[in-house]
Amino acid sequence: VPAKVGKTLLATQALVHIGLGMDLWGYHTVPKRVLYTDFEMGLYTVSDRLRLLNQSYPEAQDILRVQVRPKSLEAAIDLIGEHWGQWPEVWVIDPLIRLGYADENNNAEVRRRLDTLEQYAQTMGSPALIIVHNAGKPMRVPDAKQYEGLDIGRGATSIKDWLDTQV
Repeated sequence: VPAKVGKTLLATQALVHIGLGMDLWGYHTVPKRVLYTDFEMGLYTVSDRLRLLNQSYPEAQDILRVQVRPKSLEAAIDLIGEHWGQWPEVWVIDPLIRLGYADENNNAEVRRRLDTLEQYAQTMGSPALIIVHNAGKPMRVPDAKQYEGLDIGRGATSIKDWLDTQV
């Protein structure tokens, strides 16, 4: 999905509905322990978004756990163990690019990092992972009012290969 279209809002809304056991997009959910880890936005921005979210879902403040800008994936996992005491059942990581690989186009490097994430998830009891990722920039089709490439994810093709589902 291109930048600034609401990927983070979509992910946090999904977490709130799943955390509270509310129907989501026509699907029934049951309450789960949820965690949102933001590797990119600052505390002020995340706090402001959560404040707005809590206006619509006041009960969300009791169920939604949030981490803001941990230094690394490993630091995020250490924080979960130290401060929460329970592993999440659903974990949003936003954005994928901040997981600690240098070249997002290097398939081997990206795949190693994704496999590391999956290994950590298995030690956590295999929470459902929701990964927020940016799409590549679409290309304008000459002499047309359309774009192509809207469904192409940014970076290595191993990202798409690793996913179960892409929205």
